[in-house]
Amino acid sequence: MGSSETTSSTMQPDTTQSQWLIPLSNSLPDLFARFEDVFSGVCSYHFGIANAEQMPQSNSDDCQFPGALIQRNPSCADGDLPYYTNDDGSTPEDAFTALQCTLINQGFGGDDDERMIDAMLGALNPDNSAEGACNAGFRRPGANLAILYISDENDPTPSEEQDTAAELFISYVEPTDVVFIAVVGDPANEEPECQWVPDAEDDGTGAETPSALNGFLALSGIPISQQARIDICETTTYAFDDAFQVFSSICGGD
Repeated sequence: MGSSETTSSTMQPDTTQSQWLIPLSNSLPDLFARFEDVFSGVCSYHFGIANAEQMPQSNSDDCQFPGALIQRNPSCADGDLPYYTNDDGSTPEDAFTALQCTLINQGFGGDDDERMIDAMLGALNPDNSAEGACNAGFRRPGANLAILYISDENDPTPSEEQDTAAELFISYVEPTDVVFIAVVGDPANEEPECQWVPDAEDDGTGAETPSALNGFLALSGIPISQQARIDICETTTYAFDDAFQVFSSICGGD
């Protein structure tokens, strides 16, 4: 990745079910290290984290919507920005450490309707990055974009609205400047613990096939060579080796 390039990154971590917490926890050190490597040669980056299901209680009342970046809790991180940037000395590890602290100390509250695509679009909406808005200064026109999308559920966006979502996405970013890594359910995984079994409360166990995400990506214009998938049903750790190779597609192979 050339040092003259700028990078914006948004992460969509759904509150995954407890069965995925072990591999996710085991994978965090490797994930931290890979983001450190990716961003080490970048002159400037913004790293934001948006939750698609429930916003941390530390977010202000006017920033309780899908796509509002998780705001810094004073007990977890200094600064007023809702994202992390090396312009003020922050590192990717700072962002993850602060996120873990916020979730542990503040918990969650809000709607259980998990609209991951809405959250992604909200994080990229230039209106939300305008001066005085919740994500002020986060998204910069022309910056390369890396999206890490994590969820064990299918987004509720109906098929007839996926083209509209894709059109909005294309209006916000240049798809050829985007890499997309999805940690989601894999319908080819036939292990019993991975099969989606709904319960009476419209929840369940296992991992749903991300059909809405599949439809959105097919319409998004992001080149296939810049997309990667990881099966969320991995039992011990997530292998990010192959997935992170997609970064070379927008970073000149460095």
